[in-house]
Amino acid sequence: MKVKANRETWWLHPVTAVFLATVPFIVSAHLLPESSYLELWKAQKHLNGVSLGLTLVTLLMFALGYALSLASRPSQSPAPLIERKHLAPLFLLSAALAIAGYLIWLVLLLRDVGASTLMATFHADSGANYAIREAGSTIPGVTTMTQFGIAAVILGGLLIRTGQNRRPVLVILFVLILLSVLRAFIWSERLAVIELIIPLGLMTLKPELRPGSRFRLTYTLAPFLGAAALYLYFTGFEFFRSWSATYAAGEVSLWSFAWTRLAGYYITALNNGMLMYSELGRLPLPYYTLEWLWKLPGVSYLLPYDQVTGVSLGAQGDILRVMANPEFTNPSGIFPYFLDFGPAAYLFWVFCGAAAGFAYRAFREERLAGLLFYPFLFVGLIELGRVPYLTSGRAFPAWIFLFLSYFLLKGRSPVTAPEMSSLGSPSYEAHRSLP
Repeated sequence: MKVKANRETWWLHPVTAVFLATVPFIVSAHLLPESSYLELWKAQKHLNGVSLGLTLVTLLMFALGYALSLASRPSQSPAPLIERKHLAPLFLLSAALAIAGYLIWLVLLLRDVGASTLMATFHADSGANYAIREAGSTIPGVTTMTQFGIAAVILGGLLIRTGQNRRPVLVILFVLILLSVLRAFIWSERLAVIELIIPLGLMTLKPELRPGSRFRLTYTLAPFLGAAALYLYFTGFEFFRSWSATYAAGEVSLWSFAWTRLAGYYITALNNGMLMYSELGRLPLPYYTLEWLWKLPGVSYLLPYDQVTGVSLGAQGDILRVMANPEFTNPSGIFPYFLDFGPAAYLFWVFCGAAAGFAYRAFREERLAGLLFYPFLFVGLIELGRVPYLTSGRAFPAWIFLFLSYFLLKGRSPVTAPEMSSLGSPSYEAHRSLP
């Protein structure tokens, strides 16, 4: 039986998620006067009628792509079974790679900045945070292993859905999330926690809810509860990162300061994106769509984008450092693709909407492709107003491991094969068949 869409999870719909995550900031960013930009974020306003048209038509093209995905008939066959024998090893491998990446990263930090600087971050020393970021203690292709944690939480969530070895899986997931919190605290990389928590949360959602379930209201209000949790999470980190050391003596409260900073990351990202598009126009070769490729260790040395195209990536960064606030340098997840493709970016967004639609349907139907990819895609959808997440270098390890997992887990044996499992235990199957 296919899982039915229900009103309690209305926010899981890709078009709904994109509109909820972007429209409030698009409208606010365009309505705010330039004086507010100067006062709140020390930046000039570059958004105008052109940028409003670009962003809104982008959302419409995404919705059109989703609508086109509905033209294909939904599958009437039952969800294929999953080859269980590969599931736990894949989870353990992805978790081990991520944990190894974190350990290497911590060793490098201790070598480059010392234990005293690391400890200073726990005493609200914002200078320590900046010193750590300037140290740049990363090894391309090695410390990037931390990003396998995204695949680990999705595969771990799939194991939890099947009812297999829940306790050790939960322990490993707890370790991964704890390490991501440490990374967010030391490296000021708050996305590291979000990109684990959200996929794990989606993977552990109950596919259907009995009438009167105590989780109904929670599911219905999930976007608003999530926004409140994000604000509290962000405020807690801002207390240690900026406010206590620099702004606590001022007249602005921590709560007001944190809200201004949080909204600023999304509003200035749109502003920065329009600034870059106005200054640079069309890039000779796509960069942001293929960032994962240009940043591969071998490619970045043998075929650097700057030399291949004659366009300096440093110049793009200089535009944001000189003409914007260097504390807010995100380019949004919309305008970079206009830099890559010009007006043809609208076709790119139609494709993205269609892909999100197929993944969402597969997720609802409990099919392997949807379970593996939609929780990951969902992070990119809600971060669309801030960064081009899904085509970034940080997303590449997760994409690779999830595709590998899909081909290894996709069932090919007869239904009666003992090593196969449809998302799990008999009790789970009974739950799926509830009206």
